[in-house]
Amino acid sequence: MQGNNQGKVESRFRFTGNGREYFAIWIVNLLLSIITLGIYSAWAKVRREQYFHRNTLLDDQPFEYTGNPVRILIGRIVALVVIGAGSALQEVNVTLALAVTVIFFLLFPWVIVRSLRFRARNTRYRNLTFSFTGTTWGAIKAYFWIFIALMPLAIATGMMYPELRALEGNPDLARSPGFTNSMLILGGAGGLSLLLFLVLWPAYQCYMRAFLHRHIRYGNVQGEFNAPVSAFYGAVFNTFGVSLLTLVLMGVIVFVARLVDQSWLVLLVYPVMFLPQAAYSVNLTNVTYAHARIGDNNFASDLQIAPMAWLLFSNLLLLVVTLGLAWPWAKVRLARYRLEHTSLFMTPGLVDSVLGEVQKDPSAFGEEAAEFLDFDISL
Repeated sequence: MQGNNQGKVESRFRFTGNGREYFAIWIVNLLLSIITLGIYSAWAKVRREQYFHRNTLLDDQPFEYTGNPVRILIGRIVALVVIGAGSALQEVNVTLALAVTVIFFLLFPWVIVRSLRFRARNTRYRNLTFSFTGTTWGAIKAYFWIFIALMPLAIATGMMYPELRALEGNPDLARSPGFTNSMLILGGAGGLSLLLFLVLWPAYQCYMRAFLHRHIRYGNVQGEFNAPVSAFYGAVFNTFGVSLLTLVLMGVIVFVARLVDQSWLVLLVYPVMFLPQAAYSVNLTNVTYAHARIGDNNFASDLQIAPMAWLLFSNLLLLVVTLGLAWPWAKVRLARYRLEHTSLFMTPGLVDSVLGEVQKDPSAFGEEAAEFLDFDISL
């Protein structure tokens, strides 16, 4: 539930960029990254972030991105070397493969915290920088739900470890009845892990987002997050309901198309297919911002499922028709819709009274490792 907004002024986020401008940046970034074998990608990232930050306005004031491309390049190289070496070691034998996997999972919270610190430190609004105060231990407590879900699979894999080692020296063991039974057990453990993953996913989303928002600072103003876990289970349950409704609608469309002998009506199935994805994004975003604050300022989001579904479908259609060249327009359209349906209820004069704090310049390694592994850590 949102905080008390009495006496506060609602300020809508705005996005002033357009597809044509971003296309000019995107195509140059793409070509130079290819020509330089990826070296320019660090500068490309800075140009991209700067464009989206300066075109994001709150109370008619733009955000700024101050990331250093050289630091990003160094972080990206280190992350690539570490992750590449780990992947190469997994090809040597089963023992190293399991060890590397465990190490990557253990490093996950550390990488997330470093990434968030780097992103926050390089985001500025009204000449004041943001910061992230979360710790690795705090990240472990927020993200451990996923580790619980993986425990059945991890235990079964550990039990099968001797058989996997024996298989390396004698591939014929894969055809033995005992090994087949073990694989069935492993498959069952994987199924149980998947079930636990689905059941715990809303709780994971709640605690993960609480960790993000509670440790964001703007100057000396601390972020807050007061959502109960039940709110996220409600959002996921609503998404499940929309998914069932989607199946019904698709069935009705196909039935009507055959009934009236108009096969073109089946094309209506495609935009309807995006309803579950849109519902998930909209429900989780709305419930997140309904319980997020920074200082005495309350966020709000009023995204809607049908417009989001149409936006996702039309973006995909643009990409298909243009063979991917419409990517800048698709990204800009999505950013504009998300931002322009997000508000901040601010106490008048509060921003001007915020004091900036001196912060250390964090390493870019965490963010580049997270980006290379494709972790979603957006707020």
